[in-house]
Amino acid sequence: MIITEQLRNYTLFKDLDEADRQLLAACMAKRYYKKNTYIFHPGNQAAHLYLIESGLVRLFFNNQKGEEFLLNLVRPGAWFGHPLMLEPQFRLMGAAAQQPTVVLTLAYSDLFQVMATSHQLNFNLYTEMSTLIRKLLQHYQSFLTVGLEGRVAYLLLHLRETNGDEILLPISQTRMASWLGVSRGKLNRTLIKFQKLDLIQIDGALVRILNVRELARIAENLPDLAL
Repeated sequence: MIITEQLRNYTLFKDLDEADRQLLAACMAKRYYKKNTYIFHPGNQAAHLYLIESGLVRLFFNNQKGEEFLLNLVRPGAWFGHPLMLEPQFRLMGAAAQQPTVVLTLAYSDLFQVMATSHQLNFNLYTEMSTLIRKLLQHYQSFLTVGLEGRVAYLLLHLRETNGDEILLPISQTRMASWLGVSRGKLNRTLIKFQKLDLIQIDGALVRILNVRELARIAENLPDLAL
């Protein structure tokens, strides 16, 4: 059974009436995913949104060859599988558990039923979608206006926010490269250059941040592009 107090951890349900939280909690189910288990694939019918209780989820696109291109990593407190309120809906991206993960699921039909009477939930969803659109535009802007070194520096600083100065990379360099839209070779050469400049120290999958100020300068003061 989902405890209504859990829903306070998600911005989507901020300031909701207790009665609305109870209605939503009663409709939710908890699901467990092992590491590297797919939650859904691009092209799947979309019927639920997902709230991360624990673990780490990667969101990705596929090309025609089935290769994955990382869009984002999302952590506890985040939600994904945004409803578009259009029928039929098909997933444009996929989601998979990067680590053992627990999620809460909510059917769109149950969400829409509460939205029919909750002005606060409608406002929260509008705010969340507006923020997502803004971040997507900023993310696209960074590809057009910021060089590779700036994007790599920003990504390291973004990972530092939740890991501290010692970052145990949660994904391979190949997936990191796809996140940045470059080849693995170019990413690797940039990381080696940063290491030679004493900005970072690399030890396998462990990256130690040595010079936050210089990385921030290289990142050209990018806004928060995390999706």
